[in-house]
Amino acid sequence: MKSIAKCIALDLLLALIGIAVVFLLVQYANLQSHQLVLAVALVYLAVGLVRLDGSPVPFYLRSLIISIFGILYIPLIGESYGAMNLPYPIAGYLGALTGIILRALLKEWSTTLRILGLASPVVLFSLIVLLAMPFYFDFWSTYISGPAIEFSFVTMGGQTIHSDDLKGKVIVLDYWDTHCGPCRRMMPAMEQLEERYRDDPRVQFLAVNAGWEDIETVRTFTDNEDHHLTFVYDENAVVSRAMGIFELPTVIIIDREFNYHSKHVAYEPGTEKEIAARYRTIIDRLLES
Repeated sequence: MKSIAKCIALDLLLALIGIAVVFLLVQYANLQSHQLVLAVALVYLAVGLVRLDGSPVPFYLRSLIISIFGILYIPLIGESYGAMNLPYPIAGYLGALTGIILRALLKEWSTTLRILGLASPVVLFSLIVLLAMPFYFDFWSTYISGPAIEFSFVTMGGQTIHSDDLKGKVIVLDYWDTHCGPCRRMMPAMEQLEERYRDDPRVQFLAVNAGWEDIETVRTFTDNEDHHLTFVYDENAVVSRAMGIFELPTVIIIDREFNYHSKHVAYEPGTEKEIAARYRTIIDRLLES
């Protein structure tokens, strides 16, 4: 019988291995959110299968220790806490728990049952995640409500625009990045939309660079491109993270009471004018209310 301290130390070592693998997946595998959830579940399933004979630690606590990734994941990749990230620690815990339980049972089973026992959770996790998680992330990536957060952006000329200066207006925050092809394709339509309301003091458009690149790169882009949008920069991506910007282009519309009205992440090539027309309808409705 191993000591509790030694078993916990070994489980923490497994936790670090799991974190390292997931970190590499986040950095280099370029997985979509739901694919990453499945990868996390399978990584911790494999980690949970590692044998620790005679551990006195209850299996549900071992699962928690091994999947401590759930606590470390969010600051590891620099995202904000919230429902968008909830599936990751759950997937890690259930994967580790399944692996530990399976490991205890496999030694009692025949070869055929072992194969089925290992394949079943893989298939089950795959079905649940790949069928359900895309809808979950689609919902939370576009869900936004309540009072808008205060924000501050830097213009290309070095001035500061603060949300206090925009209270009482309909605010359209159009998040973009120089590496985002869809963002660039949307710019002419967004420029036409901004031009429509340029003389209306009740509306403010801001083409917000999400802050995932340095400001000099952004200035070079805006200086060399023939666009007349109101370009601003989110230094260190502080506002982007707080508003849950995970994909680009993303547009957030704030009403005249400074409450979030809507968040839009959808983009299909060739629908730029239709998307801009939808924003125009929303703006006009908010101006009338």
